[in-house]
Amino acid sequence: MNVRFAPDFADVSASLKVFDRGDYEVKTTAVDPFAYIKSDEKKGEYVVCGASLKLEMVGKLGHDGSIISSDDEGESVVPLRLYMHSRKGWGFTKGIIMSLMGYVADREEEFNAIVGDLDFGLTPQGEEPDDEGAWSVVEAGAAWQQLVGVRNHVTLSKRIYEEREQQEMKNWRPVPTS
Repeated sequence: MNVRFAPDFADVSASLKVFDRGDYEVKTTAVDPFAYIKSDEKKGEYVVCGASLKLEMVGKLGHDGSIISSDDEGESVVPLRLYMHSRKGWGFTKGIIMSLMGYVADREEEFNAIVGDLDFGLTPQGEEPDDEGAWSVVEAGAAWQQLVGVRNHVTLSKRIYEEREQQEMKNWRPVPTS
């Protein structure tokens, strides 16, 4: 088979768009688990494990929570990394998972009653990571798939880090049901 690919690089961006400050509706399109070895002077060598949520823009929200602009619909949003390897990251991760599953803070006890029956575990496959210190396969518990296809509201803003504009995300909340 003789195949030639000739991309139009002028028609694509080399980086993800950084959205202006505001409230948006985003959709989780995939869950990508990861695990790798990290070293630092204080902790030594340890495993970092979590899941990266791939997000897609649905639209910008107005003050009433309805979508006022879907100009960027389908545009990729910077992935959200949820960490599972330490208790320190669990609270943030729990808040995001709660929101994606339709729970708000005042329903945390209700969430706690069901979360024990759900498998949000992550298991690196193989005894050792590859030469770059990462596991190429990380098995994700079945509950992670419940987050795919879910829409959520989030506040986006911009920040400058090391002279580059980056996306910040905060205030995750479920899409209100009528």
